Amino acid sequence: MREPDDGAPRLEDMRLLRPGLVALLALVLLGSCTSDPDRPSPGRTAAPRAAADWRTEYWRDVAVDVPAGWGWGSVPVGADRVVCGPAPGGAGYVGRPIATSDLCTPLELPPAAPYVWLGAEVGPGTVDLGEGWVQQTTEVAGETITVATDDVALRERILSSARPAGGPCESSIDRAPAGRFDWTTEGVGDLVSAELCVFRREGRGGLDLAYASVMTRSEVRRLLDAVLRADAASRRPCPEDDEVLVVRSVFTDRFGRPGARLRQEVVVRPTCGVVEVGPAPPAVVHRRSALTDAVTRALSVGGAGAVSRLLIGPLG
Repeated sequence: MREPDDGAPRLEDMRLLRPGLVALLALVLLGSCTSDPDRPSPGRTAAPRAAADWRTEYWRDVAVDVPAGWGWGSVPVGADRVVCGPAPGGAGYVGRPIATSDLCTPLELPPAAPYVWLGAEVGPGTVDLGEGWVQQTTEVAGETITVATDDVALRERILSSARPAGGPCESSIDRAPAGRFDWTTEGVGDLVSAELCVFRREGRGGLDLAYASVMTRSEVRRLLDAVLRADAASRRPCPEDDEVLVVRSVFTDRFGRPGARLRQEVVVRPTCGVVEVGPAPPAVVHRRSALTDAVTRALSVGGAGAVSRLLIGPLG
């Protein structure tokens, strides 16, 4: 069923136009409507896929597979088993050392749910949590991975999947990328792949990978539609970013040479409230768009809401 059309440019409204208008737009878009052959982006490799009903979680330089139905949360800070965020529950959760609330509560013993903690201040080793629950911590690529469950096989499977990241997102970046928005007068074709990368700055170093996830076609469409609708943002200098969200999507090019691809790299910079889509986007898109509520909502997918400062909002 087709969604209502309110007149704004949409992902699937950029169809073939009348010949005269196509010729005019072709001149405008010539520098930006490029397509690439079907090959990985430079500097990144294809990540190994998790088994069915499992997903891969990333934290800085490490990746680990967890059951797909698990949620997200925080990890204790320091030696005390106190977390600042919603009380863990459900089938299980993946925690990171990121506070999602200023309400901090002690964890139960034994735990209320199994968990994987990424980057927790826990030394390698094994801890008996009582009633058959065991917490085991290992270190991979300089990061700790802690798994707690009363299921020995599950704990061993998760720990055995831990590996250096090597996924769709860099483990760290020095600064926000420039952005990219390949487009044609016909729009884009089928979605080949899409990833959300969330980078955070902790301290004085660069921006480290805090979260990465694949995105569905509908999720990408929602984001691109929001970007297309947004007003132009100011060109004033942007302060140093404390967080950057990058959505990289690859589409087929319906009218390009066989295997050609259209790529978007939408770069969200919450520190200065802008979305970078340059350096040479089509005429229907600004080089730098405003960070609107619609863009923010479109970024709230998977566990991003438990990681991104933009999506968590003010603590309280």
